[in-house]
Amino acid sequence: MSNVATVLSVDTPAGHPDRLVVRDVEYQVVRPLGQGSYAFVYEVVGPRGERLAAKCVDQGTLSAWARGQLSAEVQIQQSLVHPHILRMHASGEDALVPGRFVCILDIATGGELFERIMEQQSFVEEDARRVIRQLLGAVSHMHKHGVLHRDLKPENILLETAAHDSAIKVADFGSAKRLASAGPSAYANTPCGSMGYAAPEQIALLRYEREVDVWSVGIIAYVLLSGSMPFDPAHYVDALASENFEVVLLPEQWAGVSDDAKAFVLALLQLQPSSRPKVEQALKHPWLAPQPPTPLQQPQLSTPRQLKRMHEAGMLRHHFAHANEIWHYACSTPNMKGGSGLPDAAMQMPSPLLLPTALEVPMAPRESEVPLLLPRERLREKAEAQRAKRRKLQQTPATGPAAPPRDGLEPPALDRDTSFNKFELPAASSSPTARAEDGGSPLLSRASALRSGSTIELSPKGVTLSGEL
Repeated sequence: MSNVATVLSVDTPAGHPDRLVVRDVEYQVVRPLGQGSYAFVYEVVGPRGERLAAKCVDQGTLSAWARGQLSAEVQIQQSLVHPHILRMHASGEDALVPGRFVCILDIATGGELFERIMEQQSFVEEDARRVIRQLLGAVSHMHKHGVLHRDLKPENILLETAAHDSAIKVADFGSAKRLASAGPSAYANTPCGSMGYAAPEQIALLRYEREVDVWSVGIIAYVLLSGSMPFDPAHYVDALASENFEVVLLPEQWAGVSDDAKAFVLALLQLQPSSRPKVEQALKHPWLAPQPPTPLQQPQLSTPRQLKRMHEAGMLRHHFAHANEIWHYACSTPNMKGGSGLPDAAMQMPSPLLLPTALEVPMAPRESEVPLLLPRERLREKAEAQRAKRRKLQQTPATGPAAPPRDGLEPPALDRDTSFNKFELPAASSSPTARAEDGGSPLLSRASALRSGSTIELSPKGVTLSGEL
């Protein structure tokens, strides 16, 4: 108890609560742990001196849909009790502040998994195997209870303690969905998750099931074993839609990794959901079988060093922080390959002329789940920033970069050679939305048929296409 008293002597920063009351139980706030787009997380001490975490949400900033999603998150997470899932002990409105909703959770003192690995001097294949075995155990428990997590990624894998062999805890069920045993609700449609980790069918307006979590585990396993991402999140859709789709294991990044580990990763990262193993099958893979003790020293993996480089390049963090942004992206992107069955006709959205600036995402017909929305203030700020960017681009002279196309979709990224005022089409860029405007005249759509290495030259006289069709 003396340790608790010492902790409680720390003053909470101004503007933060010093105590919370949830369902007639008082919790003393120790310190802030983090802040999200719509929530604060605090370390708290319960009535018996137990250390816990409190997630506080101001419901006044949420739309009715977001409040419904929060309610679903609470119901799902409180129903899941597993050694490797962050436990939610209680939830309810703070009796001291009307409108503040509080979730009382286990506290994971070890921090995020990848941040810990970056600090380690030693990381071997057995470390990765232990993490993936625990992660699959947690996912198996979810799936047995009809729950899809839909946002498995490094930030959502926490460590219970600071010990080297600490158990993991899967957190953040804000995108989770409980499936029915039969009928239309036995699958999901809503685009959500994080670019780089979401399965192909998950961001392509296709119906999907439990296989999306298997894909995400495969991405995490790839990163744990190689210290690199299999796909650049900035060009994720291009990679998945490529005719020559292939998961590459570069020898210099996979040196010292066993053949069983490589086979495991490749089995999970199958483009077609039906080709991926179920979670129970993945748990029986030879790579995850208990390994006999060996006197030989295991090869050191380059994962910690590579993760540091990825972190410095900003590739460890997802590019889309909220499900409604994934929704916008998916609605403006042609359906990619993959997916279990044909696209659901109810989910076929028209070209979203107003979606990027909309304050709320329209609910799809016959679809009960709704993307988690940003607070209205944040959405207004984002919408105004997008409008300002468009106005600036529209005022750009003809010799500058291509203005945004009139249908509201962004053109593919172009590598500009400023000395010759040319743009070179990047490899695997075949989007039919690749357009430019010069003097009010749209660039011929045949530009999308140019092969990589072709150029678009802009001049006061007009636009010149050169290259092989």
